[in-house]
Amino acid sequence: MAERVCGVYRISFRNDDGHFYIGSSVNVSDRRYRHLVALKKQKHNNPILQRIYNKHGENNLVFETIETVADATILAQREQFYIDCLRPNINILKNAYNLLGYKHTDEAKKKLSLINIGKKMTAEQNLKNSLAQKGNKNRNGYRMTDANKQFLRELKQRKVTNVVSGSILNSIGELAILLNIKYSTMYAKLSGHNRNDTDWRFCDEP
Repeated sequence: MAERVCGVYRISFRNDDGHFYIGSSVNVSDRRYRHLVALKKQKHNNPILQRIYNKHGENNLVFETIETVADATILAQREQFYIDCLRPNINILKNAYNLLGYKHTDEAKKKLSLINIGKKMTAEQNLKNSLAQKGNKNRNGYRMTDANKQFLRELKQRKVTNVVSGSILNSIGELAILLNIKYSTMYAKLSGHNRNDTDWRFCDEP
């Protein structure tokens, strides 16, 4: 069994024109395994990394620990140091984060907004707009119950995390935009239907 190492790692490819990814984990060997599994299944959450992997293959992938970190509480700080210094061009988000919570920078918010241009509205957004336009009723005269309203509020507040990269997003809606799939499809995956088809989980799940 590989030794458990907490640290910052880099993913790059031989014979490539300088593309690389910076990440961190309390168990680097496990994170490497999860990256490879997702890449082999063509289901990695980072489309840039997936595309480069498909071009160069596993044999040219270089996964290296660039710093071991004894204190896991400063792991995100050390990852951020390398992101700032090395400027990895595969990382989608340029801020290190941990399970204590992550807030998007203005730049990240702008990217999410640009991604959303031309996309269909989520099921949640459509429902809200429909109810607003119908005086909180749909065409069959149905009025949303307080329980349904509370469910939507709680669902919107649930953050999601990627078990491979450790990345955190503020809602299912942001994740659906990032992966360019329907909101309802993403919700079904996270709720247990075909859960093995995604590396994303709710942050508040055990």
